[in-house]
Amino acid sequence: MVDFLTRQFKKQNSYEQFNYDTNKNYKTFIGGIDLCFGRWDNEFYRLVDLGETAKQVGEESMDTSNRYFIGKDYVNVYEGQIDNVERFGEDFIDRKMVARTPWHDEALVVFGEVARDAARHFIQRWNIHKTEKFANDSPYSFILPKTYDDKEELTVNNWEEFLEGHPCQINAQCVRSIGPWSASTRTTETSILNAYIQLIDGAEHFIFIENEFFVTVANDSFIQNPVSETLYQRIVRAHRLGEKFRIYIVLPLLPGSDNVNIVQASLYFIMRSIAKGDNSLFKRLETAGIQPNDYISFFGLRQYDILMGVLVTETIFVHSKLMIVDDRMAICGSANINDRSLLEVAHKNTLIYEETFGVLPTNCVRRFDQMYNYTDKPKVKDTDPHQAHEKLKNIQGLVVDYPIYFLDEENYLPSLRTREVCNRLESGAIGTISNIDNPKTRLLELFMKRLHISMISLNYFNYNKQESSLINKFYHLTMKIDLLPALAAFIRRYKVTKLFYIIEGDEAFERYQAMMVAQAREKSYDILDIQGRQLIDNTNSNHTKNLLQSVEINDRGTKEERYIVLDLIDIQSYIKLLMQIRHQGMTTPHYHYILMTLEADRIDMRAFRYGGVNVTYFLPKSAFKMNASVNSSITDRLSLPSFEKKALADALYLYMQAIMFLDERTRAKIVDSDSTDDNFDHLKIECRAKGRQRSHEPFGEKLFSIMQSLSFDGYSGHVAFNEYGERINYTLNVYQVTMNKLPRNMGNFTHDDFHFDDLRIFEGRQAHDFDKAKERIISTILDEPFTMLNLSVIGNVSAADAAGQYYTFDQLYGYCVDLARLICEEKLEIPCKFRIVKDNSFGNKPPNDQPWTGMIGELVRHEVDLAIAPLTITSQRESVVDFSKPWMNLGISILISKPEKTKPGVFSFMAPLSKEIWMCVTFAYIGVSVILFLVSRFSPYEWSMEDEETFQLSNKFSILNTLFFALAAFMQQGVDFIPRSISGRLVAGVWWYFSMILVSSYTANLAAFLTVERMVTPIESVEDLARQTEIRYGIVRGGSTQTFFEKSDVKLFQRMWTYMQQSDDVFVPNNEEGINKVRKSKGKYAFLLESTKNEYTNERSPCDTMKIGSNLDSKGYGVATPVGSELREAINIAILEMSEDGALNNLKRRWWYERSECHSGTTKDSKQSNALNLVNVAGIFYILIVGLTLAIVLAVVEFLIKANQEAKQTRHNVFDVMKRNMRLSIAGVDLNEGTSAQLLCKSPTQEQYQSSEQLFEENGDIASGSHSQV
Repeated sequence: MVDFLTRQFKKQNSYEQFNYDTNKNYKTFIGGIDLCFGRWDNEFYRLVDLGETAKQVGEESMDTSNRYFIGKDYVNVYEGQIDNVERFGEDFIDRKMVARTPWHDEALVVFGEVARDAARHFIQRWNIHKTEKFANDSPYSFILPKTYDDKEELTVNNWEEFLEGHPCQINAQCVRSIGPWSASTRTTETSILNAYIQLIDGAEHFIFIENEFFVTVANDSFIQNPVSETLYQRIVRAHRLGEKFRIYIVLPLLPGSDNVNIVQASLYFIMRSIAKGDNSLFKRLETAGIQPNDYISFFGLRQYDILMGVLVTETIFVHSKLMIVDDRMAICGSANINDRSLLEVAHKNTLIYEETFGVLPTNCVRRFDQMYNYTDKPKVKDTDPHQAHEKLKNIQGLVVDYPIYFLDEENYLPSLRTREVCNRLESGAIGTISNIDNPKTRLLELFMKRLHISMISLNYFNYNKQESSLINKFYHLTMKIDLLPALAAFIRRYKVTKLFYIIEGDEAFERYQAMMVAQAREKSYDILDIQGRQLIDNTNSNHTKNLLQSVEINDRGTKEERYIVLDLIDIQSYIKLLMQIRHQGMTTPHYHYILMTLEADRIDMRAFRYGGVNVTYFLPKSAFKMNASVNSSITDRLSLPSFEKKALADALYLYMQAIMFLDERTRAKIVDSDSTDDNFDHLKIECRAKGRQRSHEPFGEKLFSIMQSLSFDGYSGHVAFNEYGERINYTLNVYQVTMNKLPRNMGNFTHDDFHFDDLRIFEGRQAHDFDKAKERIISTILDEPFTMLNLSVIGNVSAADAAGQYYTFDQLYGYCVDLARLICEEKLEIPCKFRIVKDNSFGNKPPNDQPWTGMIGELVRHEVDLAIAPLTITSQRESVVDFSKPWMNLGISILISKPEKTKPGVFSFMAPLSKEIWMCVTFAYIGVSVILFLVSRFSPYEWSMEDEETFQLSNKFSILNTLFFALAAFMQQGVDFIPRSISGRLVAGVWWYFSMILVSSYTANLAAFLTVERMVTPIESVEDLARQTEIRYGIVRGGSTQTFFEKSDVKLFQRMWTYMQQSDDVFVPNNEEGINKVRKSKGKYAFLLESTKNEYTNERSPCDTMKIGSNLDSKGYGVATPVGSELREAINIAILEMSEDGALNNLKRRWWYERSECHSGTTKDSKQSNALNLVNVAGIFYILIVGLTLAIVLAVVEFLIKANQEAKQTRHNVFDVMKRNMRLSIAGVDLNEGTSAQLLCKSPTQEQYQSSEQLFEENGDIASGSHSQV
């Protein structure tokens, strides 16, 4: 099988390596035949090619007559790209300074049909590239595939002569990966991938893989090939079956590129595939309880040599695409491998290379900060070259361990553009200013430390300083001010014993860790309970809500103070979280928030100050004013300069001051020179130089020493640095927001202590003063019963004509009109008038940054002062306006057509018990009767002597009598015989108890079933509605209900939203249309709307709708005001007062129920019981008639049977007997006395008895062998 294609990650970067012989041999070379510079090698993998190779350390060879790799073929893939290829005989790297990178590849030659397939694939690729890129280039022509009349034409007879050694013939198949991107095919062929999967899954003993990449992550949205999953499943199967199974994978130790971004990206994806992250192969095996090293090993290849008398080492770049399975199947090659020796040799070789050269990559370096500590350690090749050479002689072969844990604790995705940084530094620089995140800053700090370049970071602070950091020289100053000392002083000042710390981002987590360490080590916070909470996604409202609930005070009546630290990523996160805190209602005086940001002045606190909440934040004190941060009249707070901008100005000033303190000669070179001057060389930083000493280093050290010693007052506060390069001697102004007051400077923090200017404590809730003479405009919307036109006052005016018009209280009526009257006239005592919203809309935010519509838009534009309408409080609306406390709570509910009442039927008296119960009662009746019969038969106490002369015994509990006894007991009637035995009485007792309970239950429910006409609804809840498909359901298009379903995370509501989207006609433009659709649908359409409108509709004529189930959510209507309105707090207090004194409940009762037109279940008349009609009890009469008729029929049957029996006994005519019995039944005596006497006195003779047993003995006693019952 042949591998044509290698994909680098998901980028379609492909190349194919083969050569096709066009003569009659029909052979094709496939694999590692790269016809370009440096991509070939032999079995020696040379690092040095100076002619004659030096044999001993210290010897140099300069003989250039016998070079093996000429010109551009001498390549090191990590030193730069090949240029000037037209001068291919010239070197582009210094052979005497840089070792070459050996190249490892595999190739094979195939003959016959597989060679033909490869050629046709090449022709297909050639022609598509010709079409796409060289359509007009005549030198490149299209190629037509050759046809073969006979398969024998493909036969190669001299193939054994072509190959050296003793080749054997095997079966081969050409597989490929091709698709629309590579050959413009309609479908994608993945036969290579299929071959890999099939061979891995079918492996029995071992798998050997060589490849340039190992990028395959399970359950990943970006990397989707299933190779890792197949390897995982094969290892799991081997572990479960106890098989001896091994996988060997050989990779390049480093990706082949001189671009650090490409190297980092490649390593990132390779390490994610092997051992980094929960979805990596190693972590998945460990989770399954399997030790990865028992089944799979990763290796690299490395070589060493002597270059100009110095020991050097370099990785061997693995470029092959090879897989061998069980020495039976292979993709592009075959080889044998030894298990135990390979593992031991690789590990031994790795240790020798690490000790001798300090090679990278290595498992000894797992973090960036360990890298330079590792590389700075003394190396044996430098301290004792001869001993190092002796150690290297112990290396066996080329294989080494692959460093799967190299930098596994870091995220080394491409971030810092190191190559571009070097290019910029080499053109001349005196220092750097950075504004990047913490991990990148640490990497840049190591980079600048190695180059001796001054560095100033604007937003970085190192909370993980090592004790030895002063021993190692550093060149880093940080402009960021540490707020932890101020937080510690705050905790001591307010004697805080419990603190909630909300964390977002790595820097906040480091600060939180530093605080915990300081508490444990220095006892600086006394006894403090610190509870951390991590904010993962501030855009997820459900996550944020759950987080805030975890720190919320559960008992609102408690006097507990809740201190909460907010330590977030950026200013936008603070704004979003503070808005969520408002929505959660956590703005009472019991909450105290501390903001760990130096930019809190950019947050508009006007919308957050209500409710008595306490907020504390710190700002650097500066004598310079870049802005008016403390000016509360500025509305666009985000337009104010950030701390980073202030720090940038101070950083530039710091460099300028340091340059001015340099000696005159050096300063003149910087200020007066340009890049063409020879004296400018000391500013050109040799970023890639191999030597330890660089020309710019003395200048860099001198400049940094001056910068570290300077101090001045800047825009970001007082600027001075300690020995660690951190800010010291600064002062922070302490600002507080409390009791409805805007931020006030309460004092300052300096030298680990607070100094307050104003210690007055504010008490009580204070509403802002407002102009009571100014007339306020109320925006509302016509919506029954909230706001309606009083046509008796204003005449016949349509809703369209009323839009945008002003009205007084007398010209409108409704719930909202009465509510506005209470607020304006009684509570706030201000004049008000209404204006009907112009576009008849509550307010939505259209896409494409269009302005808000409806009442919300009028509030945003300050066209009105407040909005009183059924306006739902939502987070989107709350972001642009202020809402009061809800004046009515509601939720989404279901409105359906009221089903017709089911009238009681003829047999309604049976309805109290279900059919199942009636059946069980019938079976119980029969069972009890049979058991009573059997018990009475077996018990001697139930037998009695009927005739003492004949000793005839009798038992009253025959089967008919027991049936009658059980029926009488069930009907609560008496009989003239009862059981005398204990067993019989027990049966009777439990049956009587059963009958009593059942009859009582039946009687209790009978009246309701006979007098009430019941309504049978097809659904009872939202679950029933979502489960069925017969009844369709819909909502108002574009309303808050649609928003609820769109954003819901509940699977039930998501399923309902998906169902509604399938049919556009379930959406309606407004509530009235939805209600009309319900009424016309005859029970086939349900409408989801707010519960207040639902309840009101059900109380209005024609009374044909009803509400089903409970509400789907909980929300409220609120009074909306512009952001920062002076009326908001007063309206809040007014609504709370009206809620407490019952005014809001009275308004709802007045407009919903007192004006009801249906009187369904709410009036006195409706609660009275209805008289029974004949139809309610007709079934009882039917049963009585049927029972009497059946009794008469049975009596006639008994009469005929008896007459027939007597006729046989007396040998008379049956009709004569029937006449006689009829006369006897009517008259009571037989009119024919003689005949009658004759018939009555006639007795059967002894011969008529057929008994074969002797009943009496001769002495008159009962025979012993006879039965005792007669």
